[in-house]
Amino acid sequence: MLAGHTSSVRAVALSADGKRAVSGSEDHTLRVWDLEGNQPPRVLKGHIGAINTVALSADGNCVVSGSNDRTVRVWDLEGNQRPRVLRGHTDQVGAVALSADGKRAVSGSYDHTVRVWDLAGGQRPRVLRDRRGEVNAMALSGDGKHAVSQSNDFIVRVWDLESNQRPRLLEGHTDRVCAVALSGDGKRIISGSLDHTLRVWNLDSGRCLAVFTCDAGVYSCAWARQRIVAGDSSGHVHLFAWEE
Repeated sequence: MLAGHTSSVRAVALSADGKRAVSGSEDHTLRVWDLEGNQPPRVLKGHIGAINTVALSADGNCVVSGSNDRTVRVWDLEGNQRPRVLRGHTDQVGAVALSADGKRAVSGSYDHTVRVWDLAGGQRPRVLRDRRGEVNAMALSGDGKHAVSQSNDFIVRVWDLESNQRPRLLEGHTDRVCAVALSGDGKRIISGSLDHTLRVWNLDSGRCLAVFTCDAGVYSCAWARQRIVAGDSSGHVHLFAWEE
């Protein structure tokens, strides 16, 4: 067990090599945990509100966090400089995601927008408007070209970040979608819903490839290699094998 936060932990992320974890808490701090050594956690301070979401780059050296303070912060774990503060959202940030190379981030907010941040070049963020409600779950393809978001409805949205097109709408769930994730190769989307199902979608065509049934509403999901894992409101964790 990793102890240190003084309030509820709302978000966690793990580096690709499994050597480093990051947690974000209602105590307004992030903690960086060395999972292989006995070093005490590094504590990152700067947010002035609860931290709702964190993302960690593939190499484990960059963290992006989103908070009730309406900001997105970018932390360089190899340096000691202050975090870069990304402002623009007008309500709490509910979701962030980071490209594999750490050069692009996306954030979703209760202000009904998705913002695309250029972390390498410092260009002004692109603002994508989701008029259906708060954005509180997001995923970003490894190449940073596609984002997937979820709002307070039954629809999964796929954004082509290289164009100005409206998002593709993936419809099929019969209750609110609570979680989204992408496969490692970025070609498949999974979405979990209060309708007790987990759906697998083809990112390019938008076609639903499979439907898995859980015991209750699905609040979280993840994909690694040929396995899909989902957590539901009954307290059960479900593991599914995926094959084309």
